[in-house]
Amino acid sequence: VPYPYGIEESRVEEMGVYPNPFTDHVNLSFAKEGTYAIEIVAIDGKLIENKTISVASNEIVRVDVNGDKGIYFVRVVADNETTVRTVKVIKR
Repeated sequence: VPYPYGIEESRVEEMGVYPNPFTDHVNLSFAKEGTYAIEIVAIDGKLIENKTISVASNEIVRVDVNGDKGIYFVRVVADNETTVRTVKVIKR
């Protein structure tokens, strides 16, 4: 099932997304350094945020989610485009 309707899990080792549920932002923690593309997509498919970041090992990145209360998908793709993790989060 293609994204965003299906949820592909894991392959970004030891990556955390918290808090969940959240109020205005989520934190992404990365165990491995690298370059990652981050997308925040609303349940209706609307792209809320799309950016590329470079992180160090054990770095935590804050991502603001500018949208109404509801369900969002946080999609993270590694620079080699083969490593993907999608997490469903809920905004209060």
